[in-house]
Amino acid sequence: MKEDSDAHEPMFSQLTQEFKDLIQNCPEEEAAILRERYDHAMANYSKLDDMIKNREEICEQWSKYATDHKDAQTKLKMLQAKLASPEIQQEEVEKINKEVAALRKSMMPWDKLANKLDDQMDMAHLIIKDRATQRTLHFNTELQNLQTMCDNVSSNVQSKQGHLSELSQLWEEFSGRKDSLLAVLQELAERVGGAIVNDSSLSGLKELVRETEVGVRMHLHVCI
Repeated sequence: MKEDSDAHEPMFSQLTQEFKDLIQNCPEEEAAILRERYDHAMANYSKLDDMIKNREEICEQWSKYATDHKDAQTKLKMLQAKLASPEIQQEEVEKINKEVAALRKSMMPWDKLANKLDDQMDMAHLIIKDRATQRTLHFNTELQNLQTMCDNVSSNVQSKQGHLSELSQLWEEFSGRKDSLLAVLQELAERVGGAIVNDSSLSGLKELVRETEVGVRMHLHVCI
Protein backbone atom coordinates (compact mmCIF):
# COMPACT_ATOMS: atom_id res chain seq x y z
CA MET A 1 0.00 0.00 0.00
CA LYS A 2 2.83 2.41 0.80
CA GLU A 3 4.37 1.82 -2.61
CA ASP A 4 1.08 2.66 -4.30
CA SER A 5 0.71 5.78 -2.18
CA ASP A 6 4.24 6.93 -2.98
CA ALA A 7 3.69 6.23 -6.66
CA HIS A 8 0.59 8.46 -6.72
CA GLU A 9 2.18 11.24 -4.65
CA PRO A 10 3.14 13.40 -7.69
CA MET A 11 -0.39 13.16 -9.08
CA PHE A 12 -1.88 14.05 -5.71
CA SER A 13 0.45 17.05 -5.36
CA GLN A 14 -0.58 18.23 -8.84
CA LEU A 15 -4.29 17.91 -8.02
CA THR A 16 -3.75 19.74 -4.74
CA GLN A 17 -2.13 22.66 -6.57
CA GLU A 18 -4.91 22.73 -9.14
CA PHE A 19 -7.49 22.90 -6.34
CA LYS A 20 -5.65 25.81 -4.74
CA ASP A 21 -5.44 27.65 -8.05
CA LEU A 22 -9.14 27.15 -8.76
CA ILE A 23 -10.11 28.35 -5.28
CA GLN A 24 -8.13 31.56 -5.80
CA ASN A 25 -9.47 32.27 -9.30
CA CYS A 26 -13.17 31.50 -9.08
CA PRO A 27 -16.22 33.24 -7.59
CA GLU A 28 -16.59 33.02 -3.80
CA GLU A 29 -19.59 30.68 -3.93
CA GLU A 30 -17.75 28.17 -6.10
CA ALA A 31 -14.57 28.67 -4.06
CA ALA A 32 -16.46 27.68 -0.91
CA ILE A 33 -17.63 24.43 -2.55
CA LEU A 34 -14.12 23.67 -3.83
CA ARG A 35 -12.63 24.50 -0.45
CA GLU A 36 -14.98 22.03 1.25
CA ARG A 37 -14.07 19.30 -1.24
CA TYR A 38 -10.40 20.11 -0.82
CA ASP A 39 -10.60 19.84 2.98
CA HIS A 40 -12.45 16.54 2.65
CA ALA A 41 -9.82 15.16 0.27
CA MET A 42 -6.97 16.27 2.54
CA ALA A 43 -8.65 14.68 5.56
CA ASN A 44 -8.97 11.37 3.73
CA TYR A 45 -5.36 11.61 2.59
CA SER A 46 -4.24 12.25 6.17
CA LYS A 47 -6.21 9.21 7.39
CA LEU A 48 -4.65 7.06 4.67
CA ASP A 49 -1.19 8.28 5.57
CA ASP A 50 -1.78 7.53 9.28
CA MET A 51 -3.11 4.07 8.44
CA ILE A 52 -0.03 3.28 6.34
CA LYS A 53 2.30 4.42 9.13
CA ASN A 54 0.37 2.37 11.69
CA ARG A 55 0.54 -0.71 9.50
CA GLU A 56 4.27 -0.31 9.04
CA GLU A 57 4.84 -0.01 12.79
CA ILE A 58 2.53 -2.91 13.64
CA CYS A 59 4.19 -5.24 11.13
CA GLU A 60 7.62 -4.31 12.41
CA GLN A 61 6.62 -4.75 16.05
CA TRP A 62 4.78 -8.02 15.39
CA SER A 63 7.83 -9.45 13.67
CA LYS A 64 9.92 -8.69 16.76
CA TYR A 65 7.26 -9.95 19.15
CA ALA A 66 6.70 -13.19 17.24
CA THR A 67 10.41 -14.00 17.58
CA ASP A 68 10.39 -13.29 21.33
CA HIS A 69 7.16 -15.26 21.77
CA LYS A 70 8.50 -18.29 19.93
CA ASP A 71 11.76 -18.25 21.92
CA ALA A 72 9.85 -17.99 25.21
CA GLN A 73 7.46 -20.77 24.21
CA THR A 74 10.34 -23.07 23.29
CA LYS A 75 12.07 -22.29 26.59
CA LEU A 76 8.93 -23.06 28.63
CA LYS A 77 8.38 -26.37 26.86
CA MET A 78 11.99 -27.34 27.59
CA LEU A 79 11.55 -26.43 31.29
CA GLN A 80 8.36 -28.50 31.46
CA ALA A 81 10.24 -31.48 30.04
CA LYS A 82 12.99 -31.09 32.66
CA LEU A 83 10.40 -30.98 35.45
CA ALA A 84 8.86 -34.22 34.18
CA SER A 85 12.14 -36.09 34.62
CA PRO A 86 12.01 -38.48 37.62
CA GLU A 87 15.73 -37.87 38.23
CA ILE A 88 15.50 -34.09 38.65
CA GLN A 89 17.15 -32.68 41.78
CA GLN A 90 16.06 -29.86 44.12
CA GLU A 91 18.79 -27.53 42.81
CA GLU A 92 17.56 -27.96 39.23
CA VAL A 93 13.97 -27.22 40.28
CA GLU A 94 15.05 -23.99 41.99
CA LYS A 95 17.00 -23.02 38.86
CA ILE A 96 13.90 -23.59 36.69
CA ASN A 97 11.87 -21.38 39.02
CA LYS A 98 14.39 -18.56 38.55
CA GLU A 99 14.38 -19.04 34.78
CA VAL A 100 10.58 -18.69 34.66
CA ALA A 101 10.81 -15.48 36.72
CA ALA A 102 13.46 -14.11 34.35
CA LEU A 103 11.31 -14.98 31.35
CA ARG A 104 8.31 -13.15 32.82
CA LYS A 105 10.50 -10.11 33.36
CA SER A 106 11.82 -10.21 29.79
CA MET A 107 8.25 -10.04 28.41
CA MET A 108 7.21 -7.06 30.57
CA PRO A 109 8.11 -4.44 27.90
CA TRP A 110 5.69 -6.15 25.50
CA ASP A 111 3.04 -6.24 28.21
CA LYS A 112 3.28 -2.45 28.54
CA LEU A 113 2.94 -1.97 24.77
CA ALA A 114 0.22 -4.54 24.12
CA ASN A 115 -2.86 -2.30 24.49
CA LYS A 116 -1.35 0.49 22.37
CA LEU A 117 -0.33 -1.91 19.60
CA ASP A 118 -3.74 -3.62 19.55
CA ASP A 119 -5.40 -0.20 19.25
CA GLN A 120 -3.08 0.64 16.36
CA MET A 121 -4.09 -2.61 14.65
CA ASP A 122 -7.72 -1.49 14.79
CA MET A 123 -6.90 1.98 13.46
CA ALA A 124 -4.82 0.46 10.68
CA HIS A 125 -7.63 -2.00 9.78
CA LEU A 126 -4.97 -4.69 10.00
CA ILE A 127 -5.71 -8.33 10.84
CA ILE A 128 -2.94 -10.82 11.66
CA LYS A 129 -3.81 -14.51 11.43
CA ASP A 130 -2.07 -17.70 12.44
CA ARG A 131 -1.04 -19.51 9.26
CA ALA A 132 -1.86 -22.96 10.56
CA THR A 133 -5.19 -22.29 12.33
CA GLN A 134 -6.27 -19.01 10.68
CA ARG A 135 -6.92 -17.74 14.21
CA THR A 136 -6.89 -13.94 14.55
CA LEU A 137 -3.92 -12.84 16.64
CA HIS A 138 -3.54 -9.90 19.03
CA PHE A 139 -0.65 -8.85 21.24
CA ASN A 140 -2.73 -9.03 24.43
CA THR A 141 -4.18 -12.49 23.83
CA GLU A 142 -0.83 -13.97 22.82
CA LEU A 143 0.82 -12.51 25.92
CA GLN A 144 -1.96 -13.98 28.06
CA ASN A 145 -1.35 -17.40 26.48
CA LEU A 146 2.34 -17.07 27.31
CA GLN A 147 1.48 -15.99 30.85
CA THR A 148 -0.67 -19.10 31.24
CA MET A 149 2.26 -21.28 30.15
CA CYS A 150 4.47 -19.56 32.75
CA ASP A 151 1.80 -20.15 35.41
CA ASN A 152 1.63 -23.84 34.50
CA VAL A 153 5.40 -24.27 34.79
CA SER A 154 5.43 -22.38 38.12
CA SER A 155 2.64 -24.60 39.42
CA ASN A 156 4.59 -27.71 38.42
CA VAL A 157 7.68 -26.28 40.12
CA GLN A 158 5.76 -25.90 43.39
CA SER A 159 4.39 -29.45 43.11
CA LYS A 160 7.84 -30.85 42.40
CA GLN A 161 9.39 -28.90 45.27
CA GLY A 162 6.75 -30.28 47.64
CA HIS A 163 7.33 -33.81 46.37
CA LEU A 164 11.11 -33.56 46.69
CA SER A 165 10.79 -32.04 50.16
CA GLU A 166 8.57 -34.94 51.24
CA LEU A 167 11.03 -37.47 49.82
CA SER A 168 13.91 -35.75 51.62
CA GLN A 169 12.03 -35.87 54.91
CA LEU A 170 11.15 -39.54 54.44
CA TRP A 171 14.77 -40.35 53.63
CA GLU A 172 15.97 -38.59 56.79
CA GLU A 173 13.44 -40.55 58.85
CA PHE A 174 14.48 -43.79 57.18
CA SER A 175 18.18 -43.07 57.74
CA GLY A 176 17.53 -42.38 61.41
CA ARG A 177 15.53 -45.56 61.87
CA LYS A 178 18.05 -47.55 59.85
CA ASP A 179 20.91 -46.47 62.14
CA SER A 180 18.82 -47.33 65.22
CA LEU A 181 17.89 -50.73 63.78
CA LEU A 182 21.51 -51.54 62.95
CA ALA A 183 22.51 -50.65 66.50
CA VAL A 184 19.77 -52.91 67.90
CA LEU A 185 20.75 -55.81 65.65
CA GLN A 186 24.38 -55.38 66.66
CA GLU A 187 23.42 -55.45 70.34
CA LEU A 188 21.24 -58.55 69.84
CA ALA A 189 24.02 -60.28 67.94
CA GLU A 190 26.38 -59.63 70.82
CA ARG A 191 23.81 -60.83 73.37
CA VAL A 192 23.07 -64.00 71.39
CA GLY A 193 26.77 -64.64 70.90
CA GLY A 194 27.41 -64.35 74.61
CA ALA A 195 24.21 -66.10 75.77
CA ILE A 196 24.59 -69.02 78.15
CA VAL A 197 22.07 -71.84 78.24
CA ASN A 198 21.34 -72.61 81.85
CA ASP A 199 19.75 -75.93 81.00
CA SER A 200 21.39 -78.09 78.33
CA SER A 201 18.07 -79.76 77.66
CA LEU A 202 15.68 -78.96 74.79
CA SER A 203 13.57 -76.85 77.12
CA GLY A 204 16.62 -74.74 77.92
CA LEU A 205 17.25 -74.04 74.23
CA LYS A 206 13.60 -73.16 73.70
CA GLU A 207 13.77 -70.70 76.59
CA LEU A 208 16.82 -69.02 75.05
CA VAL A 209 15.07 -68.67 71.68
CA ARG A 210 11.97 -67.27 73.37
CA GLU A 211 13.95 -64.66 75.28
CA THR A 212 15.80 -63.66 72.11
CA GLU A 213 12.55 -63.26 70.13
CA VAL A 214 11.03 -61.13 72.90
CA GLY A 215 14.10 -58.94 72.93
CA VAL A 216 14.02 -58.52 69.14
CA ARG A 217 10.33 -57.57 69.17
CA MET A 218 10.85 -55.05 71.97
CA HIS A 219 13.77 -53.39 70.20
CA LEU A 220 12.03 -53.31 66.84
CA HIS A 221 8.98 -51.71 68.46
CA VAL A 222 11.21 -48.97 69.88
CA CYS A 223 12.78 -48.32 66.45
CA ILE A 224 9.42 -48.12 64.70
